[in-house]
Amino acid sequence: MCWPTVRRSNTWSLIIFTLINMIIEQVREQMALATGPVVKVLKQGHGYKVMVIGLKKGAVLKEHKTAVPATLIVTKGTCCITNMNARLI
Repeated sequence: MCWPTVRRSNTWSLIIFTLINMIIEQVREQMALATGPVVKVLKQGHGYKVMVIGLKKGAVLKEHKTAVPATLIVTKGTCCITNMNARLI
């Protein structure tokens, strides 16, 4: 997805907000038939990547490392997160 580089107006903010919500809804819909995580990249740039990840109840992501620090926002349900030292965060 290519984001507009012009000055952000209220109209652009609404368009971007709507597109993000549509993508989140697509992930939720695709989860019904998914056998693993459903992943969509919203935006990627130098040193960051914004992703939507849909997981079914009980799903476990395998241990992995990211190239940049991660921030998780849970929009529905709950999750348990452990760091590399296997401590619950």
